Amino acid sequence: MKRISFIILISGILLFLLINRWVDYKAKELTDVLHAEDIIDVSYTYVPQGSDQFENKELGNPQALKELLEFLSQYQVKKTGLRDFESQYPDEQLNLHFIYEDGIPTYSSLFERDVVLVVLTGENQYKVINGPLDQEWVEEFKKKYLMGGNGQ
Repeated sequence: MKRISFIILISGILLFLLINRWVDYKAKELTDVLHAEDIIDVSYTYVPQGSDQFENKELGNPQALKELLEFLSQYQVKKTGLRDFESQYPDEQLNLHFIYEDGIPTYSSLFERDVVLVVLTGENQYKVINGPLDQEWVEEFKKKYLMGGNGQ
């Protein structure tokens, strides 16, 4: 009887782990992965022309945040694992630091064409299923809200 109980317990644990992994690696909306409903602001990390120092520019505009989250909501992503990423398109990167209402510190998340690195509880890499990200939209957004029209 103990042996059967032990086998049932181990089987239940394995089943739970397999289901958990399947849920973690199935396709999801990008905004679900980012927990967009809890985001209250975003800062943009960039290197100004002629400098080797990173700078951050906080968005500070609720309408712009809404536009950004609506843009990101159109993309589906699938987790590919932990970070195993080398930039293929460095000119098409968008580094964003999400600020959440609960005050939990987060690190920058990197968006590049068809790869998203999200750092919330770990450094996870996602493939954009219905990508690539619309770089024209990204550049227009940066010019309009983040770079004040100077195009850095």
